[in-house]
Amino acid sequence: MQTSIKLGDKIELVKKTDLLDADIYFSMIYSIDDELLRIQAPIESGKIIPLEFDATYYMNVYTEKGLLRAETVLEQREKTEHLHILAMKPLTMFKKYQRRQYYRLNCTLNLIFQDAQTKEVGEGTVLDISGGGMRFSTDKQLSEEEVITCHLCLRLKEETVDLDVKGKIIQSKIIEPEKIAFQNRLEFIDLSLEKQETIIKFIFEEERRRRKKEKGM
Repeated sequence: MQTSIKLGDKIELVKKTDLLDADIYFSMIYSIDDELLRIQAPIESGKIIPLEFDATYYMNVYTEKGLLRAETVLEQREKTEHLHILAMKPLTMFKKYQRRQYYRLNCTLNLIFQDAQTKEVGEGTVLDISGGGMRFSTDKQLSEEEVITCHLCLRLKEETVDLDVKGKIIQSKIIEPEKIAFQNRLEFIDLSLEKQETIIKFIFEEERRRRKKEKGM
């Protein structure tokens, strides 16, 4: 088994189908042996997610050396005194995996932000978002390298999550001179895995909502 994978490493599981239609589940490594990775069963809204025995899942593991990915299948379900455990068997070697840093969702979200130094508060509109950053518009130009804290309100399946994330301005340029509107590119910094998971989950769920709407479901 890959030596860089450790107990407690956070993971993502994505069913190997059209990835925009597939659910994404979050969990962590519980134990490791030569052939199997045991993980805690994913839980969503307080309910255990029943993975399928006849399905293949991409397993993305967040390690100290970066993100690794392999194809896996569910071998067996186990239960300890307090936990539901899934024994997953890798079908391929774990290899370094780079998301298309990252899948970017076009959207329209209200944004409130605060300058980290001056504490000045501003408002804007998110134009697109990914697990690594976002693009948003404002009525004033921001300074490149400026660090701001952004407040986002993300709608998930059964709840709305308020999220505060820190980011650095990569670019700020005027896009509508008549309206004095600026477009800003921001890279997230010091983003916890939990917050990144929430953003990625929002992106996947929003894409699924849109696809269902297009199909009239």
